Amino acid sequence: MAASIFRNAGQILLPVKFAISRRLCLASQSPPQLHGFSNLDSLVSAVITAVTSCASISNCRSIHCKVMKSLSFSHGFIGDQLVSAYLRLGFTKDACNMFDELPDRDLVSWNSFISGFSRRGDLSNCLNAFSAMKLETGVEANEGTIVPLISACTETRALDIGTYIHGFILKFGMLLELRIANVLINMYGKSGYLDGASGLFEAIPIPNLVSWNSIIAVHVQTGKPEEGIGYFIRSRRAGIKPDQGTLITKS
Repeated sequence: MAASIFRNAGQILLPVKFAISRRLCLASQSPPQLHGFSNLDSLVSAVITAVTSCASISNCRSIHCKVMKSLSFSHGFIGDQLVSAYLRLGFTKDACNMFDELPDRDLVSWNSFISGFSRRGDLSNCLNAFSAMKLETGVEANEGTIVPLISACTETRALDIGTYIHGFILKFGMLLELRIANVLINMYGKSGYLDGASGLFEAIPIPNLVSWNSIIAVHVQTGKPEEGIGYFIRSRRAGIKPDQGTLITKS
């Protein structure tokens, strides 16, 4: 089975082929199960990553068929990886079909599905998946759900929807985690609502480096360099050590 998948992986880059071959050798010498994941699962995961990096939709579909026939989704993460691979390659229909075939769609599966659309800037399908998650399964959203949704709003400058998601977070009592706050600052700022970005930043008890970089960046990038420099000075007074991202933004 493993050798069959490897043969059907197509023109994989040589270093990746070497890594996969090494895993195959180790798999033959190791116990069949390790920390709940089989060596075969690990190998298939590596092959999926390889064909995705080579942008090979035909090979991705070939592996999909092999998995369906032989592995029976021994671990959900293989199915999740195939969904992500299809989305990275731009084949939304295949991704949706693959997702529908998953027998046990947990929160990780839904988050991976939503994140795949978010990476492509596909806000519409992000929202469709989010709605389906809430209505069809009752799975509760977490940080891994919200962050890609907000990122998609940022990419498409959908301030109204981003504001709605912010309201959803507050309405349902979800803790405003620092990572969520940071992407909201970015979303508000890049959508032109600097007051919203600044207000949210000031509400963070202890901003981290990402928080400072975000608030500096949105002011500089929207034509408010003086305000950006002001935040930079404040960050230094707060003991924040700037990184390359800070300095590039400020310049």
